[in-house]
Amino acid sequence: MEAAFLLASARRATRRSDAMPLGPIRSLHYFLPVIEELLANPLPDSYVAYLRRKVTLRPAPGRHSVL
Repeated sequence: MEAAFLLASARRATRRSDAMPLGPIRSLHYFLPVIEELLANPLPDSYVAYLRRKVTLRPAPGRHSVL
C-alpha cells in the first residue's frame, strides 16, 4: 500500500506543468490501478526507499492531519 501511495503521488507531482490540473484525491479508489500494477510487478525495495526520500506526503491546504 505504501508503495502505491508513493508511486501515485510521485506520478501526480511530476505531471507536466501545462497539463490540465487534477482535482484533489477524494477516495482510496484513486490508488486502485496503481495497487493492481504493483501487485503484478512489485517495485524493488531500493526504488521504494528512493520514493520515500523524494515524496513528501502532506494534507491538502486547509486540511488538518488527524495524527
